[in-house]
Amino acid sequence: MQWKILRADEFCALVTDGTHNSPKPQQRGWKLITSKHLKEYYIDFDSANWISEADYKKVISRSAVEQWDILFSMIGTIGNTYLEKNPIVEYACKNMGIFKFAGACEKAFWMYYYLKSPQAKAYIQSHLRGSTQAYMSLGGLRAMPVPVPDKEIRRKIVSILRPIDEKIEANNTINDNLQQ
Repeated sequence: MQWKILRADEFCALVTDGTHNSPKPQQRGWKLITSKHLKEYYIDFDSANWISEADYKKVISRSAVEQWDILFSMIGTIGNTYLEKNPIVEYACKNMGIFKFAGACEKAFWMYYYLKSPQAKAYIQSHLRGSTQAYMSLGGLRAMPVPVPDKEIRRKIVSILRPIDEKIEANNTINDNLQQ
């Protein structure tokens, strides 16, 4: 069976980005994460700023992150991805892409693994902009071609990749604990 090539904004429920504003840091409140806080299997909340509840509500009214959304670093270090697996999300984000899936876990995993592929990385590299600081435009993320086989093939491929990925994540956690 032939794989379809869909634009990311056709495959995802929505492709958007976090706020571009810089809310004033606070002593407490809600965390505001940026591209530098995205790690492969976690978000580094320790170095993220706190923002006020009013700023948090303003940011999430435009770009709330939900379970099974993918965060994508678009500025500076480009291409870091994080798949939000938690059902409760209590942070806002700034200057990063958000691939939204409206709860479609299987589609989210497919996109997550695709974003790590050489084909996706080549697309991203060829669509970078900026001379002083490289960035990937939101339009470029929306237009990204995504190869999409039928649902059963996607399910089989994800069922092979996901346990490997979970083992890597578990090993990274063990290594972090040992280092501390």
